Amino acid sequence: MFMLELFNEYDVQLFSLKEKIDTKTAIGRFFVSMIILVAQWETEAISERTIRGMDQSAYEGNWVHGRAPFGYDLVDKRLEINPRESAIVKEAYYLYFYEFKSRGEIRHIFNNAHRMEKFMWTYDRIKHLLNNKIYKGTYENARISIDNHSPAILEASYFDDVQHALALRNKRSQYPYIFKGKCKDSRTGELLAVKPTKKSAGYYLYYKNSNGQYINESNLINDLTVQMNNHIKDIVMNSIESKVNTLKRVDSNKNLLDYLLDKGLVSIDYYSSQCKLLYDNQSKHEIEITKLSNSVWKWENMSTTQRQIFVRKNVVDIVINMHTLRVKDIEFKTNK
Repeated sequence: MFMLELFNEYDVQLFSLKEKIDTKTAIGRFFVSMIILVAQWETEAISERTIRGMDQSAYEGNWVHGRAPFGYDLVDKRLEINPRESAIVKEAYYLYFYEFKSRGEIRHIFNNAHRMEKFMWTYDRIKHLLNNKIYKGTYENARISIDNHSPAILEASYFDDVQHALALRNKRSQYPYIFKGKCKDSRTGELLAVKPTKKSAGYYLYYKNSNGQYINESNLINDLTVQMNNHIKDIVMNSIESKVNTLKRVDSNKNLLDYLLDKGLVSIDYYSSQCKLLYDNQSKHEIEITKLSNSVWKWENMSTTQRQIFVRKNVVDIVINMHTLRVKDIEFKTNK
């Protein structure tokens, strides 16, 4: 159609002896228009068939976008996890989510630490890495989304937590909020927005609901001290319990050795060597228990960064009564 309009603009006529086309006549112009429309329809039909075929192949578990994404190998049209590259993917997510590194910082770290790649780590490459749903096993394009399409490098909940953190990284991220993205209004269930305020003495960090009610983060820090320390105690006790169980197994093995020696089933040399190994392990675990008990931080002794990391790793959400300005409930992640 554009070609006909161009011909008309310059008063040019199209003649074709083979197809009997003459654009000077109405029937000739109609015939050319029909040819153009049919050609356009065929082009679009081919495109639609190709897209449907790619989507169907994706539903069958195949990767239909050429090269495999970083972290995977392409084997028989399907994605398989590449152990070395997948470790780098996990490192990027860990640095962003737990170490609070920016995408620019991760780029510099990777260009220094992972030089063996055949490309330079750019900001856009890191951005794509942190947003690619295939890492939780989900294939997605503009038309379809397929869960469990490919083997996941990351747990879905972890990937979603990182996406939430990415959404929260706005212009206010310069302020060191500890509970950002975790606080909810007990009445409405809405997520509280952050509202920093600068004053001559410095800045104050607030959380705000849709009704304009505020709560200062310093109040939350103090209000949560008991719950946080109790959770820390639970984590420590679980670790110590694991060590104690190991010590019990050491005692059980010692009793077994005593029984075998008493029955004359093992030599004294074997008995002595095995007892030495058991006692060495016992001493090692006892030292680890003592070191663990003495090295754990309490909530009130943590730095801001340590608290940020602790909250991100352990807290699901914090429910706040915005009328009394007190914490109503806190949900911790289940310790596995």
